[in-house]
Amino acid sequence: MQDPDAIILRRSLPKTLLLAVFVASMTALAAVIAFSPSFREMVRMGVVHQIFAWFWLLLMPIAVSNLLILLRTEVIIEVGPDGLHDRRLTTQPIPWESIEKISLYGGRFRATIVLHLPAHAWRPYMRSYSALLLAYLNFPFVRGLAVSTAPLDRSLSADELLAAVAKWYRPAA
Repeated sequence: MQDPDAIILRRSLPKTLLLAVFVASMTALAAVIAFSPSFREMVRMGVVHQIFAWFWLLLMPIAVSNLLILLRTEVIIEVGPDGLHDRRLTTQPIPWESIEKISLYGGRFRATIVLHLPAHAWRPYMRSYSALLLAYLNFPFVRGLAVSTAPLDRSLSADELLAAVAKWYRPAA
């Protein structure tokens, strides 16, 4: 039985398709830059462009796996009494008791919540190796597991997300 106070965020098909077009166009551009036919052309484009192109091509499978999850799954994020469950990243909710601290980033219309917990606490919940890699790549920047509401049916403001989380999350004293 689902809690009536739980916050459910579903995928937005138009936003997901727009994201798919962006990923496809960036991948095509990166492939053109990375596989330029001659050394002279590569030097003309610059080393920074080459590094960007190869970095994008290496991370593209992660973007595609996230897109596939968005297309296959209707409910993406659920904030409820059992914890926070982002189906793009985890197979089950991360319990509130495992979370040491929560930070919020974002503006008026979109929020990103960062769950601060030890790596050993969130690693068992991870959906796949690509989700685990994405979490590790984000970790130096956000110092936690980042959950964004960007490509979903409705984006919550930081205040709305904080109010939803505050119903169940109690930081350890």
